[in-house]
Amino acid sequence: IESDLARRDFTMNAMAYDPLTGDFVDPFDGRGDIARKLIRSVGDACERFSEDGLRPMRAVRFAAQLGFAIEESTLDCIPRTIDTFKKVSMERLRDELGKIVLSDRPSFGLALLERTGLLEILLPELLPGRGCRQKGDHSFDVLDHLYYSVDAAPKNLAIRLAALFHDIGKPQAMVETADGERHFHRHEMLSASMA
Repeated sequence: IESDLARRDFTMNAMAYDPLTGDFVDPFDGRGDIARKLIRSVGDACERFSEDGLRPMRAVRFAAQLGFAIEESTLDCIPRTIDTFKKVSMERLRDELGKIVLSDRPSFGLALLERTGLLEILLPELLPGRGCRQKGDHSFDVLDHLYYSVDAAPKNLAIRLAALFHDIGKPQAMVETADGERHFHRHEMLSASMA
């Protein structure tokens, strides 16, 4: 059983219980990591992520769904194994993204996707929103505005995806006047087309 558990992705998924004897097997302290609200790879994170390219996105999804942190060396291996991630079918990625978007705080998961480089593969169209300052009463750049819009939307996948994409065209539509005022004319049409 321990050699089987050693091939699992995260310590919280590398535990076993024998209902006949009552034995609980936890060779990688998964129970402790759950108590610490920590997602940690079993063994070498880069090796685990190289075995299955979906694992980095699962780490982000678990963090978003559970409100856990990703252990630093596990997090550091995500960008280093991006080539394996690129080989995962879009259907599998779509399913994980949907779970992130439907979590209690999707902005947390989306920001982790951005930080690790996964967002650049999944939805590169969102990235021009980083640093794109808005006008008026907006406190956030376009990308954070999109993230927080998803947080505020009802827990319905179509509605949350609409919130994520509703201003995706703003960076392309932006024009700045000589006095520094920004305008985003017809950004809603461009956003709809991009979505």
